[in-house]
Amino acid sequence: MELLSAFLVVISKGNNPRLLNPDFLVNNGIVPKNWEVQDLLVLPPVSRILYANKVEVTLEEQKLSVRAHDPSMIDWGTELPKICIGIISTFPHVLYGAVGLNFEIIEPVPDSGEDKQTFLEFIVKDGPWLNYSEETRVSGIKFQYRLSDAILNLSVERVVRQLKDGPSSQNIKYDFNFHRDFETSENDDRRDFLNTFSERSPQLFDLLKQFVLE
Repeated sequence: MELLSAFLVVISKGNNPRLLNPDFLVNNGIVPKNWEVQDLLVLPPVSRILYANKVEVTLEEQKLSVRAHDPSMIDWGTELPKICIGIISTFPHVLYGAVGLNFEIIEPVPDSGEDKQTFLEFIVKDGPWLNYSEETRVSGIKFQYRLSDAILNLSVERVVRQLKDGPSSQNIKYDFNFHRDFETSENDDRRDFLNTFSERSPQLFDLLKQFVLE
């Protein structure tokens, strides 16, 4: 299994995307000075900064998103919440609400020659719905778990992954979303929840063990 990306989303009201730029993040101590900007987009409806380490910061009027497109390149569990909390603290006039802690994990599908079912094929009960055509595949399924401090939404789907300069391959993709609603005044609780980002990794991989078929 591979952690494809990890990202935070904070719902907001009243953001001004044009205020977000690389100098703003450096001058406010939100990102290190040595982070190299790879791509920059600043427009009235959205601002987006992509760094060479594949961290992307996006600000829209109603949403703040901080994503690690290649989690292996940084300490994502520390850096992403730091950026998110830094931006929120710098814009005290903005009304912030719900938070989503998100992970994308991918797992290769066993070769057709192996006598092994994928989770999607295993969980669906056999019946005529699986024989409606010459070839039927279970493309996706969704789960929702109520945890003590969040709602965990999990989507499982079959996808084709195209590797750079390589062949495509069949994979199972797991999308995790730890969602929690907050009142706009619950700033401390929101910050504490964002700081649990790194703690979610063992939690979700423990759940994934239940999806692995021997």
